[in-house]
Amino acid sequence: LDRLLDHYRYTASTAMDVAYPYEGERRPQVPPARTPRAALTEPASALNWLDGELPDLLAAARYAAEHDRPGHLLNLSAILHWHLRIHGHYQDAITLHQQALAAARATGDRTSELDALLGLGNIQRLRGRSEQATDHYRQALRLARGTGHHAAELDGLVGLGHIQVRHGRYEQATDHYQQALRLARGTADQAAELRALVGLGHILLRQGRYEQATDHLGQALSLTRTAGYQ
Repeated sequence: LDRLLDHYRYTASTAMDVAYPYEGERRPQVPPARTPRAALTEPASALNWLDGELPDLLAAARYAAEHDRPGHLLNLSAILHWHLRIHGHYQDAITLHQQALAAARATGDRTSELDALLGLGNIQRLRGRSEQATDHYRQALRLARGTGHHAAELDGLVGLGHIQVRHGRYEQATDHYQQALRLARGTADQAAELRALVGLGHILLRQGRYEQATDHLGQALSLTRTAGYQ
């Protein structure tokens, strides 16, 4: 069973790096498994593997949660978030991240706690549950600032900005995005810089400030092409 969990964790990590290379720095690095794995070298094959094995990956995470293997659970929660999010597996993501949050708090793993809080915030926001999403983002922001975790702080700021935009609070959203943009540039975090630029660009677009919107979105476009973020 340990070899099986190692296999799923490592292969999922490899598949995610191939399918979603632009989010790789936000996923945990895991040790290689001792078992053979599929040759996943192209995005299409990696996505096919993730889609086909998703029920088994979620079952592996559940098993890890129920049999005192927190490391596997926490890793799978963080590794699979982007795939679950993009493909609309929202309930699966919530269940997985809630299990991870409980395990992270029980073991004192602050980094995994941040991953789970931000994952829950993202999914609740996409489901239109702004109050719950805001609560998770704010918890993550407090913890990130208290532990000096800049990447999580950036993700929390951007997430709160998205919530404010949804409710038409453009001044507050702009403040969150600008905080994120300054921090992202100061820490050379291009993924967060990209999200902040896009957020600011959309606000400027809605306000009819087209020249400034074009500038922000043009900067974002340049970053996406550099990162291969289609």
